[in-house]
Amino acid sequence: PENQFAFSGECKNKKYAEEVIRECADAWEKLITGAAPKGEISLANLTNSNSADVVDKSALSKIPAGENLPPAPIDGSVDKWFFISGAAV
Repeated sequence: PENQFAFSGECKNKKYAEEVIRECADAWEKLITGAAPKGEISLANLTNSNSADVVDKSALSKIPAGENLPPAPIDGSVDKWFFISGAAV
């Protein structure tokens, strides 16, 4: 959906988006490699060899009975496309 909740609906440019992505990727890498405290977050995973929390598939618990639910419906408004004509991006 159209951004109506942040930046007063103002479009941000490519540089800003790349900075946000880089910041998030750096934070994730610090978390998964143990450079940042994980607190209550479980980092158990099957595939990330950089993580001290790699586990064997058998170590993961099964989904509790009654919790394996179908996905919730997605509002069709999320499929609407928005184009910004003449914006400096």
